[in-house]
Amino acid sequence: MSDEQPKKTDPPGDATDKPTEEVTNTTPLIDIANQAAKRMEDANKETARLFELQEKRDERVALGGELGGRAELKLVSEEELKKKNAAEFFKDTALEKAILPDGKK
Repeated sequence: MSDEQPKKTDPPGDATDKPTEEVTNTTPLIDIANQAAKRMEDANKETARLFELQEKRDERVALGGELGGRAELKLVSEEELKKKNAAEFFKDTALEKAILPDGKK
């Protein structure tokens, strides 16, 4: 053990003194910071992996038409959107039929 104190009967500087070992002491704050850095590195690796998976999925969707459970987006003009919103506001009234005479919804 490196923490042993010389016995009181041993004179100081005796040949029986053991050389002291250097012990690296770290503070708890440094240990906590190192642990946090390790967790951040692991999280960054996982995020990079997930981004790669997302990019591959987006490529499949773009090239193969796969939607993955999402509804297909339909582009609507601003005028059609206004008519649809007005018709929904006046639902079950005579104005709904006047706004959308062909019953588009």
